Amino acid sequence: MSLRGPVARVSEVLGGIISVGTLGIFAVTLLFPALLAGSASVVTSALFRRLPADLSR
Repeated sequence: MSLRGPVARVSEVLGGIISVGTLGIFAVTLLFPALLAGSASVVTSALFRRLPADLSR
């Protein structure tokens, strides 16, 4: 659970490792799932457009 433990310290360490800083870690944490969901939606819609009309129902 993210509400327990030294969350700020973990973000400092990770921010130092990947050179984005503490706020960058929080931004990446929020943006990565959004980008993943967006790309999944694009791929899914592209796949459904390729299906024959009788299989898409």
